[in-house]
Amino acid sequence: MNNVKKNGDENGDSGSNIESSASQNEGTEGENKEDADGKNGFFGCLGSVLLLFAGGAAALFGIAFLIILAVGALVNASEPKVGYYLYEDSYYYYCALTYGHDDDHYFKYENGEWTAAVDTAYMPEKMQKKRTSKKFFLSANWDESYGISDFNESVYRDDIDTGFDVSEGYYVCEDTDYYKLDGVYDTGWYEFAGEWQTIDFVSLPENLKHTSLLSAYYLGEEYGDSLAATDFKDSICYKDFENGNWVDKGYYKYEDRYFYHNADHYTLGWYEYSDGDWSSVDSEDLPDEYKHSSLVEDFYYTPVWDSSTQITDFKDSEAYEEYIDSVTSSSDDSWDDDDYSWDSSDSWDSSTSDWDSDW
Repeated sequence: MNNVKKNGDENGDSGSNIESSASQNEGTEGENKEDADGKNGFFGCLGSVLLLFAGGAAALFGIAFLIILAVGALVNASEPKVGYYLYEDSYYYYCALTYGHDDDHYFKYENGEWTAAVDTAYMPEKMQKKRTSKKFFLSANWDESYGISDFNESVYRDDIDTGFDVSEGYYVCEDTDYYKLDGVYDTGWYEFAGEWQTIDFVSLPENLKHTSLLSAYYLGEEYGDSLAATDFKDSICYKDFENGNWVDKGYYKYEDRYFYHNADHYTLGWYEYSDGDWSSVDSEDLPDEYKHSSLVEDFYYTPVWDSSTQITDFKDSEAYEEYIDSVTSSSDDSWDDDDYSWDSSDSWDSSTSDWDSDW
């Protein structure tokens, strides 16, 4: 009897244990479910936030794109229409593509032919904008009733189609040798007239002004015996180009003339000492050697005044004071002449040069 009761108690305890385990399992599953639900909720929120940001970024990108299109439309809307115009008895053509430079859009018909491009800013004010120019607009297409030739059949149209990159090298036109030094079509031209010298673009033969015609006159970059000219790369012009346009500031001497250079570019900022004072001198009045950056520094250079010379210090002169006044008046920032100290380790030691012997 006792054994039965004992077994019953034990079975009861086992039932209780089973119930307890089941209860614990249910609690654990509940906790796990809550954790899973919590995680799913977190990732769901994170996904929503990411989608929100992605949507916002896409919206911002779309808005920026629309703004760019709107600005482009406004700019294009402000430009004159492509085509023919009649303004004060003169015919013009407005080309969408520029002629070498940013704003060279207009061409004028004059003396029976189309002439060089005109910067829009130099046109009459009424021809600069679409709104004000439209009353002078004739048509996008040429009509023989205008009594002028078709712009699209002109050499200027051919130039635009050819482009404006020009090959460096030798050209021969009208029995004269030329050299083109860089790629910009209207700069860097040199002419051989006994010696190499610069020539302005406007002074070139007409056919050399047109990129569409240049290939007929081009000989190549290498010097050849067929040329009447000397080798351009042996010329002072080429040496100046290689040397650059910058010449050091300081004192120079040429024969019995004393100069001070107070700029970076070799053609600017020259002063000459005469009658006990310094005065500005035009680059055209300098010795010929001073007109070449590759030669001028051969005439001795020192950055600071030396008391052993018979000239006064340029920086004590009225000319220098006028220079300082012009600089300070044109700049919001004050200019401090003491910014650089010649007493520093970078200072020039005048005692190392004998002005009497070197000059």
